Amino acid sequence: PTLGADSIRSGKVAAVVGVAAVFLFMVIYYRMAGAVADFALVIELLLLPLGLIVVSGFFSMISGGAKTASGIMELPTLTLPGVAGIVLTVGMAVDANVLIYERIREELNSGKRLVSAVAAGYEKAWSTIFDSNITTLLAAVILFYFGSGPVRGFAITLSAGILVSMMVAVVYTRLGFEFMISRFKLGNLKMMAFFKKANINFLRIKNLTLGLSLLVIVITWVFFFMRGQENLGIDFVGGAAMQVQFDKRLSADEVRSRLADSIETAIGLT
Repeated sequence: PTLGADSIRSGKVAAVVGVAAVFLFMVIYYRMAGAVADFALVIELLLLPLGLIVVSGFFSMISGGAKTASGIMELPTLTLPGVAGIVLTVGMAVDANVLIYERIREELNSGKRLVSAVAAGYEKAWSTIFDSNITTLLAAVILFYFGSGPVRGFAITLSAGILVSMMVAVVYTRLGFEFMISRFKLGNLKMMAFFKKANINFLRIKNLTLGLSLLVIVITWVFFFMRGQENLGIDFVGGAAMQVQFDKRLSADEVRSRLADSIETAIGLT
């Protein structure tokens, strides 16, 4: 644990920065609607532990029932890949809100009142949100069933986050809109727009776009084969793992320093 403290610290920092960036973008770009989405994301993070318990129970059943020695169902253990799964689900929840908000924007531009635009936005974006989340959920189930260790931790947090985020994005944000419309008598929503009219005729320039896509794919595969085994970690190419127990407490820096000296000595001998 002491040697992995820097990985844990960097993982926490990455998670906090990633979530904060998502919160900030939503408020800046979608303004009041973004604030509603951010509030829903806070609710999602609060409900996530319950989702973890529910998902771990389901996965326990399909994997034969993992229980402790006392017969109680084993609860999920948080891993660094699991933290990555949580951050990913936050992004996916925002993705659902983006689909809904852009649909609401289109309905408002067509001349509908805000109440009708919100209702139409949620109704017409639901099928896309459902399809994208279900396919990701299926992938997470397969990861858990065939994976082990940290892979299963990632699958559990990803699955729990998907289920919770779907409910939060579709239910809680709509409740927030209905509350604001009825309480503050809102008639319109102001949002930023990077593209006023994003009507790009890709079919007209299909030869150029297809050519660029193929070029990028070819370059990617060339670099992949040139790097060879450098693309693969120890999980694929093999290696050795050692457990060492010390008779006194050592800091991570001391261990790294002694290992570096040993490696330099071994290289000098060879």
